Amino acid sequence: MTAPMPNLGAVFDTVDPAMAHLAARIDRLILAIDAALTRQLNAILAASEFRALEARWRALDRVLTHAGRDGQVIVRILNVSWRALSRDLDRAVEFDQSHLHKLVYDGEFGMPGGLPFGVLVADYEVSATTDRARGDQVETLSRLAAVAAAAFCPIMLGAAPDLLGVDDFDQIAPYTDLTDAEGRRADPPMIRWRALRDRDDARFIGLVAPRIVLRGPRTRLSPTRADGFTFDEDPHRILSVAGSFAFATTVIAAFRASGWFAAIRGAAQDTDGGGRVAGWPGHDLGTDGHNLSRQSPATLRLTAAQEDALIARGIVPLSSLPLTDEAVFNANPSLHRPTRYDSPVASENARISAMLQYVLCTSRFAHYLKVMMREAIGSVAPPDVIQGHLDDWLRGYCLGNEDAGAELKAEYPLRNAGVEVTPIPGKPGAFAARIHLQPHFQLDDISTSFHLVSEAPAGLERTSA
Repeated sequence: MTAPMPNLGAVFDTVDPAMAHLAARIDRLILAIDAALTRQLNAILAASEFRALEARWRALDRVLTHAGRDGQVIVRILNVSWRALSRDLDRAVEFDQSHLHKLVYDGEFGMPGGLPFGVLVADYEVSATTDRARGDQVETLSRLAAVAAAAFCPIMLGAAPDLLGVDDFDQIAPYTDLTDAEGRRADPPMIRWRALRDRDDARFIGLVAPRIVLRGPRTRLSPTRADGFTFDEDPHRILSVAGSFAFATTVIAAFRASGWFAAIRGAAQDTDGGGRVAGWPGHDLGTDGHNLSRQSPATLRLTAAQEDALIARGIVPLSSLPLTDEAVFNANPSLHRPTRYDSPVASENARISAMLQYVLCTSRFAHYLKVMMREAIGSVAPPDVIQGHLDDWLRGYCLGNEDAGAELKAEYPLRNAGVEVTPIPGKPGAFAARIHLQPHFQLDDISTSFHLVSEAPAGLERTSA
């Protein structure tokens, strides 16, 4: 369309009544054309395929914006559907024979100069169901967990609403009780889902709910509308994407700020960072001036009870800061269901060790140690020499003073550490390492530690706590 024009009737009214009548007719025709274009654009924008495409590209743009262009954070894109991914994992005899494992693990850890992946972000919303379109989602997730654990690379996905017992997140009201409906269900899918959550590898799976808003509906009052086209999108049509992308940008922001992942939850007053979801503006309802009606970018404002219910299910809740238009991650549990012990301290330690922020922290050290072990393959040095070298390197990041400031703890992120290297029987020149890491804990007076088992040049990597 051309630039906005003044009302033609007003221009010609003082010149010629016939011209004024013609101008009014032209105005009506322009409005009719605008109405037809509006209907056509709404039909396009409402198409599920187009919405998914737009959401995916807008979310990727947010991630790349947070990553920056200085090379500190590298983003790689894999275009693969859930069905293709599921087929690849299902057809592999073992998870380490899948194409995904070759891309994530063999192509990085197994290659000199390879750069291990820090986190995988997947634009999928998963649940416990099995159907023809998506296949056996529990089995696919279990194999994804194995690949992620082998590469020490957590994978973040969206949680489908049926995991919360609803067909759509819009059905969840402030009074909706979400407490442990999963635990009360005895149908086979949920039994298998709970078995998946009990696996150690499930620590490397993160599910986020609800979704996060990418943009609100376009209106004729949009300040970016400069061509005079009076287009109004359906006011109920808000474009959103899986909350896993918001978690990814939060992790990137923390890494760029400190090179570490310990402080990626919670929000201090008048302080940036932590679990605040920056760079995702809220949606303005347009009912008040001065942005007074602006809402959090989370598509659902969770209550404290609902947030606790999601945490109990191993779902990362995307919450909203009270009286603000900001979203926040107050907690980041992995899908793993922590073991309950008779001792409250032991149970709390198990809960902490299943949190994604500490899985990310320990995985970062595992990446460096595995690369260092990769460089030692075929070395004539005995295991105790390699162990001493790795142990000295680890202790260079230890700080025993718990009263130190946040900056010093970011520079020395471990409270204690150790490593044990042993030769692998039947594999000359190959070693297995048992790694003990005890990070500093954000807002937690807990003394849990992480034990990682790594094998070089190839084999099984597991975590246990």
